[in-house]
Amino acid sequence: MVGVALGRLWDRHPKVAFVCHLCLTLFLGGAAVVFLQSGRNGWAALILTVGSVVMAAILVFFTWLAIQDR
Repeated sequence: MVGVALGRLWDRHPKVAFVCHLCLTLFLGGAAVVFLQSGRNGWAALILTVGSVVMAAILVFFTWLAIQDR
């Protein structure tokens, strides 16, 4: 559901979608750092780190597609 909404947002308002996607990526990365520093929640930190990397890769891919489209 979120992916479909984000895809539609990328079609209609790419700058707003870029900012939203970037904020979510930074939030996931920050949460991963907090969990890593606590030392007890290693699995949560790993999942958040992977999620942050995937979100960053999708952000780069969507930006590249937007550049190719225009």
